[in-house]
Amino acid sequence: MDYWLGTGIAGFRVDMASSLVKDDPGKRETAALWQELRGWLDHAHPQAALFSEWAQPQVSVPAGFHADFFLHFGSSQAFRSLFHNGAVYDHLYRPRPCYFDASGAGGVSEFLAEWATATSEIGGGGYIVLPTANHDYPRLVAGSRTAEQARAALVFILTWPTLPAIYYGDEIGMQYQPGLPDLEGSVLGPPWAGYNRAGSRTPMQWDQADPEVTYLPPHPSPTRPNVADQRTDPSSTLNLVRELIALRKSDAAFGSSGSVEVINSGYPFVYRRGGRFTVAVNPAFEAQATDIPITGTQVLGHGASVKDGVLHIAASSYAIFAD
Repeated sequence: MDYWLGTGIAGFRVDMASSLVKDDPGKRETAALWQELRGWLDHAHPQAALFSEWAQPQVSVPAGFHADFFLHFGSSQAFRSLFHNGAVYDHLYRPRPCYFDASGAGGVSEFLAEWATATSEIGGGGYIVLPTANHDYPRLVAGSRTAEQARAALVFILTWPTLPAIYYGDEIGMQYQPGLPDLEGSVLGPPWAGYNRAGSRTPMQWDQADPEVTYLPPHPSPTRPNVADQRTDPSSTLNLVRELIALRKSDAAFGSSGSVEVINSGYPFVYRRGGRFTVAVNPAFEAQATDIPITGTQVLGHGASVKDGVLHIAASSYAIFAD
């Protein structure tokens, strides 16, 4: 670690960070190991970041990490209640609707409860990372969720008080590919019931051309999204993500430590950031109207308006208002 940090890298994301010590009830010895390493890190490389793949921020941050992820595995329902939409491998993990599913049958209560618990126990000692996906589970665009519907999820991730992590390709709406060959143990469980992680590991779609050398096949559709086309399209998912990043950087109210107040926990999901910005996301396939107090100017949005104090928001839409 000292060698690589000396070359100028920013830090490490530690795979399976909770599993270094076997037969360790309560992870006491594992935590002691990481706390010792964090002490050295703060002395030798105080600017370095140490992130864990532990999926329990309330445990891993006190154990010495700067941040940890809400992920798809383990006992937590927080991530699964948001994004596992019933068509890829929910038979293994979550056989019921998630919030960012077009059916409009999910909820955010499990996520909010776990978020409140984790942030309370962490305090100011670290952060929770909320990713769009990773190499082990489906992309945002998977199963029944379309690229258009995934935009509401991107708005949420980039405006919530988390450390947002965008898995490569999700910023253009790349699609999870089912049915790929099992490479290097990519299938979890028996073939008849398992989930193939290869579907989230296909090559980045930089342009319309097929890559000359590829570990896995690119998506076969001639209309698959690509970076080159989206750079020149003002309404593209890529440019939406760039707008959201610029907005987040422009005001500390959108930062990882900014305040958040939930106004409506149904459809749409509405919350306030920093007491000055109101964010509304509606991933459902039905338009919604909610009688909530919204004032100010819409600074970013799609399919949303306010009339006589009532927020009207179309299917798969979103909006950010500034007082």
